[in-house]
Amino acid sequence: MKSFRSPLLIAFSLLLAACASGGGDVRSEPPTLQIEGLGLEPGRVRLDLLVHNPNDHPLELQGVSLAMEIEGSELFSDDWPLTLRMGPRVNERLQLETRLQPDPGRLLLERGRERGASIAYSLEMEIRVAGQGNKRDEREDFLHPVPGQQGQFR
Repeated sequence: MKSFRSPLLIAFSLLLAACASGGGDVRSEPPTLQIEGLGLEPGRVRLDLLVHNPNDHPLELQGVSLAMEIEGSELFSDDWPLTLRMGPRVNERLQLETRLQPDPGRLLLERGRERGASIAYSLEMEIRVAGQGNKRDEREDFLHPVPGQQGQFR
């Protein structure tokens, strides 16, 4: 019985060591963007974004282009040049502001007054990273009004 346990223990130890070593070095993954908040002001929209670097190495975000539609109407479309150096596996908060399209902006404000509103949006993104080129992504989700704060959404 003793001779059977030894190879089993060795195999188990090797399996644990392989799992503990991780999956390798993450290098060329594009950063991800998540909307933390959206605020409407007369003629303007402010975006609060969370940017995540999923890599085991630093990266430099050189710019971002975003186009957002609310229920099929373009709310905004703009490009922002950036110089954001991000450490490995960190999150950074980013605030961007741009011109608001009036009709979709009014629609969003009106829908935001409805109790329990969920406003569908789609977001097209192009992220420029030094040494990686441009990465495109699309996302569909919902905005929800912040209670007691007109024109503020999460």
